[in-house]
Amino acid sequence: MAVAVAVCGDQGRDPALVYGNAAFGRLTSASPSVTAPISLSAILTFERSETEARGLAGRLATEAPFSETHLFCKADEDSVALRCDWAPLGLSRDGGTCWTVTLTPQSDADALRAELDASEARLAAILDNSPLDICLKDAEGRYVRTSRRFSEIYSVSDDVTRGRLASDLGVSDRWAARSREVDLEVIETGKAVVFEERIPLPSGPMEAITVKFPVIGSSGTFQGVGVICSDVTQRRKLEQALRDSEECLRMIFEHAPLSMNLKDAEGRYTAVSRQLREVHGLTAQEMYGRLPEEVSDSPEWVGRTKRADREVLESGRLLIQEETFQRDGEKRTLLTIKFPRIGLDGQVVGLGSIGTDITERKRAEQALFQSEMEAARTRALLSEAIESMTDGFVWFDNDGKLILCNRKYRELYPRLADELRPGAAYNDLMKLAFDRDQFAVVSAEEVALKQVQASDYVKDHPTFRTKTSEGRWIEARNHPVEAGGFIGIRLDITDRVLAEDALKESEQRFKDFAQSGPGGFWEMDEALRFSSYLDVQTASGRSRPAAQEAIGRTLWELFSVDVEADLYWRAYSQDLDARRPIKDLRAAYTDDQGNRYYWRINGKPFYDRTGRFGGYRGVAEDETAEVEARRRAEAAEARLIDAIESLSEGFALFDADDRLVLSNQTYRNISVNNGAHIVPGITFEEIVRLNVAHGYVPGLEAGEIAEEWIEARLRRHQAAESFLEQDWGDGRSLLITERRTHEGGIACVISDITELQRARAAAERANKDKTRFLAAASHDLRQPLHAIELFVAALEATVEDDEAHELVADIRQASEAAGRLLNALLDVSELETGKLEGRFETFRVQRVLDGLQRVYGQQANERKLSLRMVPCSQLVYSDPDLLERILSNLLSNAVRYTTSGSILLGCRRREGKLRIEVWDTGPGIPEAERVAIFDEFHQLDNSARDRRKGTGLGLSIVRRLANILGHEILLRSVPGSGSMFAVELELGDVCTDEAEAIQPKAGVGFAAQGLEVLVVEDDEQSQKAMSLALEIWGCNVRVAADYDEARDLLSGAAVPVDLIVADYRLPKNVNGVEVASRLRKACGREVPVLIVTADQGKGPRSEIAAHGFKSLRKPVKSEQLKATLAELLDDAVSDSQVSSSVG
Repeated sequence: MAVAVAVCGDQGRDPALVYGNAAFGRLTSASPSVTAPISLSAILTFERSETEARGLAGRLATEAPFSETHLFCKADEDSVALRCDWAPLGLSRDGGTCWTVTLTPQSDADALRAELDASEARLAAILDNSPLDICLKDAEGRYVRTSRRFSEIYSVSDDVTRGRLASDLGVSDRWAARSREVDLEVIETGKAVVFEERIPLPSGPMEAITVKFPVIGSSGTFQGVGVICSDVTQRRKLEQALRDSEECLRMIFEHAPLSMNLKDAEGRYTAVSRQLREVHGLTAQEMYGRLPEEVSDSPEWVGRTKRADREVLESGRLLIQEETFQRDGEKRTLLTIKFPRIGLDGQVVGLGSIGTDITERKRAEQALFQSEMEAARTRALLSEAIESMTDGFVWFDNDGKLILCNRKYRELYPRLADELRPGAAYNDLMKLAFDRDQFAVVSAEEVALKQVQASDYVKDHPTFRTKTSEGRWIEARNHPVEAGGFIGIRLDITDRVLAEDALKESEQRFKDFAQSGPGGFWEMDEALRFSSYLDVQTASGRSRPAAQEAIGRTLWELFSVDVEADLYWRAYSQDLDARRPIKDLRAAYTDDQGNRYYWRINGKPFYDRTGRFGGYRGVAEDETAEVEARRRAEAAEARLIDAIESLSEGFALFDADDRLVLSNQTYRNISVNNGAHIVPGITFEEIVRLNVAHGYVPGLEAGEIAEEWIEARLRRHQAAESFLEQDWGDGRSLLITERRTHEGGIACVISDITELQRARAAAERANKDKTRFLAAASHDLRQPLHAIELFVAALEATVEDDEAHELVADIRQASEAAGRLLNALLDVSELETGKLEGRFETFRVQRVLDGLQRVYGQQANERKLSLRMVPCSQLVYSDPDLLERILSNLLSNAVRYTTSGSILLGCRRREGKLRIEVWDTGPGIPEAERVAIFDEFHQLDNSARDRRKGTGLGLSIVRRLANILGHEILLRSVPGSGSMFAVELELGDVCTDEAEAIQPKAGVGFAAQGLEVLVVEDDEQSQKAMSLALEIWGCNVRVAADYDEARDLLSGAAVPVDLIVADYRLPKNVNGVEVASRLRKACGREVPVLIVTADQGKGPRSEIAAHGFKSLRKPVKSEQLKATLAELLDDAVSDSQVSSSVG
């Protein structure tokens, strides 16, 4: 509902209405305005005549709000009672008070209340959504309503602030008192107050602009104070930043040594720098707000400036230009950068200019140009002079950069000619020179020049020589320049170097001839005394006599000989006297330490130009090394021959042509006539043919067979790479070994191995006898142990007192020890025959783990250990029986050696393989023993040979079985904590056993009660033991010794048999597999079969597996038997399920 509102514009006896809204017009049929005011008396009916009108005018003069009810006249209608709420609005232009009057029909009270509620909702929305701090207070200064922003600033909700004073909000008392003073001012004056204040909030002071105004109720009475507060903290900071920026800009404009200005979009100056003012000779006030033409009387400058300004303003791009101007009668040049000024809306709002006086720089550039021109002329003259030089010239600056070089320099280094440009670095040029093989590195200077920084080398070596690849020798002379760098002169000294080399070579040639030959030069004077003697160098050092020992002495004095007594020397003395040449005079010199030097001397006489005899010249050769080597070789040959002759084997050495070099008597004695024909020079083929011809090779007669044998023997001899065992004609056996020497010959050694062959044959016979014995004894030894094991199990189940149990336990330990020893020995025997082979198939490893869990789980429980098996459904490729024997040995050791704790059997995949691991908490294995424990009979901490701890063969068998299967055995151990043994084998692809592949076995317990079992066993003790064990478990047992008895039992029985247990070896040459197969046919169904055998060969295992029967190796442990029977029954159940699902 719209509210009717009007404004009373004047006061007096008949106030006039100057404004009324549409609702007011609808209620009163009047439309007052400023230009057409309507007096109250025209529309208002005063019930108490004129007195009432004067009373209304008096109230309007009091400037206090009030409410009254009046009758309003409407055209052609009855008067209507309206409620009038009067409120002062302020002073009018005539000095009176303006009032507002709100008209409300009495009949609209309910609508007014609804409107009030809506107004309250709008007020709440304004308070919640306004970004301003708004609050309403009552006359006592207590908060009535607050906005959301108020709550955020003071960290208190509207509900909490209601009824509280400002001092309750955690602000300072001073601020609260000042705020209350302003509130009172508003209350007293009834007018709004606008002011700035700093509010001390807990989070920090807030700068604010606050408006406080009186709140007037609908009745015109004072209701409280309204506060609107705007946070201007950030604005004040920005204003301060702006002031700081303006001050900084002012300082820059005032003190920067640049000509700077800012202009508005019309080109008027808004800021000018001090230097620009000085350029124009004006003050800042004289330039601000003026155009360029108003500050300069130069039309040309003004025109350029305005065109440039217009270009920047229109294009919005940077402009750089040079300007000239006159100052103090002098022409100056200014480099100016003009740039557009962009406003917040992205539009160009003006431009700026930065200029610097470059007059002096221009003058310096001109002077530099003139100087450079003069320098260029000087350089041209210098370059012409340098080019005319006959030597190479180069000039490098202080940084090693090339300044210039002449034509001769480029000719000396043709491979660098294209790189010799100004600015090229000396080091780079030298590196490039070596890369392009400009230098032939033949001297230490050139090597050093290549290996170190070239510029550093030049500083340390002002003069050096190099040789170019063109064969030219260059002498480099470098002279430092005072300003830095150096000047280099390159002289072509090829002719001089060649001459020097020729002279040195001539001198060295003579010296080399003298020193590098086997002898030294000497010279005698006319008195035959040494006048010159050049020392002789040998491999062991300087020879004797030395020069100082020979000079001034004669030959016989030097070598201490008596010429008259020695005929050899006398002949040479006569040759000297006759002036004949000296030919191969041999002499021996002994020094002070008794060392002897042997010499061969040759010489000839020489004469001067007049023909007078001047003496002898010749050469003396030191033969000491040759003489001593010859003696050593003779001694070594004698020792070698003696050593060869002392050998018990025959030895012969043939050269590259297969001719005999030497042989001992043992070798010769093997041949015909004790080798009388075997002499150096005879060929190997001749020796072979002689031996064959005289019958020394059994089984050969002259003819084709003998010739074929000879050719084969010669081929093996030439191959010289193998051993040959040869029966000899005299009944001996010979081992012939031939090897080729480094010189292409063949060394042959012949050993008599007759006794060795006899011993080997005897050993092989004994080994075969042992194998036959163990194979025969295996069955007979296992039978009683098998019976004992089952008897012990039955006895253990029947006795009750502790003593008896302890005795049975001792019997069991003794039986198990005997069984382990027997199994180990038979396993070793089987492995030693080399006939045990793996029967590989793909199967689920869980099949093996289940059996091991059943057997060794019970053993672990008896020792109060925890054996845990982690199931694994992985397929593997191996021999399941041999794999089970490996793991049985490992688990047996773990149970035996672990005194407390637990054992873990599990699998893990590693890089395409499966690793089966056995962990225990036993004593661990020291690192030094981790190889030896795999040897036979090696045990840790069992020096007393306690058989309860095993035989020491288990791990040896594990290693050998793993080698047969190609599996790797791994070991990790921590002494005192335990060990881990693992078998690593290949993963399988497709399961061989279809039934197993369809459904893995779940494993059920052995339900023996009432089970009908047929036992086929010919050994009486084994019969009793097996029957007793099965009956104790609750089975009904029928016993037969052979097939006939078993068949009769089945035909006469009313109850069908559930299980057949048969021994493999039965009488009448029929084995248990055949008997069980025939009995199955007689039963007419697939009765589960267990074959118990003491035969360990591959044949029985393959036959049993081929029929799908289970097997156990004697002696059988009771828990092993129970576990296998349970597995058989489990298989039978699974097979029936598979058959029904497939069928």
